[in-house]
Amino acid sequence: MSKNAVIMLSGGVDSAVALAESAKYDEVTSLFFDYGQQSADYELAAARRLSRMYKAKLEVFDISNLRHNFIGLKPGISIGVGFAGSVSPNCPFGLFGLASTYAMASEAQVLVSGVHKNDFEELPYATEYFQKYGSEVSKLHVVEFSLDSPFLTISKAEVIKIGEKLGLNFSITRSCTANTNEHCGECLECKKRRIAFKEAGIKDPTVYLSECA
Repeated sequence: MSKNAVIMLSGGVDSAVALAESAKYDEVTSLFFDYGQQSADYELAAARRLSRMYKAKLEVFDISNLRHNFIGLKPGISIGVGFAGSVSPNCPFGLFGLASTYAMASEAQVLVSGVHKNDFEELPYATEYFQKYGSEVSKLHVVEFSLDSPFLTISKAEVIKIGEKLGLNFSITRSCTANTNEHCGECLECKKRRIAFKEAGIKDPTVYLSECA
């Protein structure tokens, strides 16, 4: 039986590796969310290049108008999505709901996420949540549906190693949250990217504006 998949593609390393693994599905659609983040245009450019490279249809969800619902709730005006313990802990689970709805509406049987264990080290029940998510959604909507989180129990460095074996061109991925053409080298995501490449023992091809670790 054929299986179609929707992949949540941010343009970053982890979701790019998940897309690179997508050959096992019959049809793949990548889904990008513009939620008003500073680096949305650069992330989208990366998502487009990756989607073309892996012959995936790209759908863009523009929910940037919701940005104003979050400004002022926390210091600063930078809107980001992250789990507890991150610098931008606006809960991303709402995005999973939107992605699941789109996947089911487009008759895809699988939603793929590139989340890995470093994303929620301070959330002990997150792994169980993601493991049950797909089955609970399928029961609720009486459809064949699953959430595939292939990196749930491994680190970002290990994800990079998988991407290296798959021949992924990491230089076209985007992790930086700053509104700059090149990676700033100073934001939290840039620092995580540097560390992960170092831990993986793989040369980081990224051009950073700052060499600060």
